[in-house]
Amino acid sequence: MYWYAQAHVPVSQDVANSSAVTLVNGGGNIARVHDLEKGVAAAIAVDDFILSDFQGSANTTANGGPFHVLFYAPNNYYDNCFAVNDSWLQNSANQAVLVKFIEAIIQAQRDFISNPSLMVSYAESQLPLTAPSEIAFTSTFYPGHYTYWPYGAYNLIGSANVTGVYAGTQTYFLDTGIITSAVANSTVQPYGVVNKWFENQALAALGPYTYPSSASWVTPAFKSYVSSVVPSTLGSIS
Repeated sequence: MYWYAQAHVPVSQDVANSSAVTLVNGGGNIARVHDLEKGVAAAIAVDDFILSDFQGSANTTANGGPFHVLFYAPNNYYDNCFAVNDSWLQNSANQAVLVKFIEAIIQAQRDFISNPSLMVSYAESQLPLTAPSEIAFTSTFYPGHYTYWPYGAYNLIGSANVTGVYAGTQTYFLDTGIITSAVANSTVQPYGVVNKWFENQALAALGPYTYPSSASWVTPAFKSYVSSVVPSTLGSIS
């Protein structure tokens, strides 16, 4: 809502409004796509999964379009949070579980990047009500937009370094009123709000990953970004 306000874009959170962006918390995407196609809403905020609905022949005047994906929500804050008590983390066995958990997530990202067809078959088994075309679309869309990222989040360098990203997170949450004062990264002793150590253990166990340059979404700009934020110890792009 903060960025909509900065862009002077009217927003509605109550009912669909043809002169405003309708923001809906949760719920399915189908109804929102229908509102856009029928002119009930001028714009909608939805999951990236529906972007393929507006590709090719679907993006025509005959289908109520043409439609345009204007911009994404800010991506400088952590949208997925895994929280545990420090007392739980003080147990070495629990620490090992956490490292294995992070390791499994990163390994899955790597598997899906290296073999997009694996992602398709797995997602189809988990999302039986989602059209196969939607799932196939995301098999290249997700890694192309860094949704699948094989190098973790807290041990990067350059523009993706955790200190800078965390500062951006603070600014975003403060500006939008989600928090009223900054949260120091040392307030949750002894591990901090975001912690590189546990992720680093998982990355060390996995070893470096060579990103396949042959992937359809790997452009010169993509290669440049990977090279600028990934330490050589974590891998590179082929």
